[in-house]
Amino acid sequence: MELISTTYKEKLPKGKSFPIGAEALSQHLVEAPQYGELSIAFSAQDEYWASKYNKKVKAGGDIKVLVVDYSQVFEEWSIKVNAVPCDHKHTVNELLVLKALPRLLKALKANASGECFKFQATYNLTNKGMSCSS
Repeated sequence: MELISTTYKEKLPKGKSFPIGAEALSQHLVEAPQYGELSIAFSAQDEYWASKYNKKVKAGGDIKVLVVDYSQVFEEWSIKVNAVPCDHKHTVNELLVLKALPRLLKALKANASGECFKFQATYNLTNKGMSCSS
């Protein structure tokens, strides 16, 4: 199996970790009709401004851990994986594998025609739960 290509991987500061890697994403999404068109970018935070992101983390708020979208303008499928605090990595990974990725695969299969698409998995640092939207 050829892995989904990684287009960007940001170096992480101490205390942060990526909750899932390219190999695991590839294994879970291999049946998606868009598989050959997907690419992954790994980012240290879910927002451009570090100060806003750090406030959310300190407050135990919601952080976007996985965002998948299709740009009709560029005809491009992208997956963005955002880092989480290290002490949440295993919990987030488990929730991604058990909850988010099956929902994502189902949504991708339903959107085989390549229409506008957005999927987001958000993790709450306080209650350690995950919500998904598409």
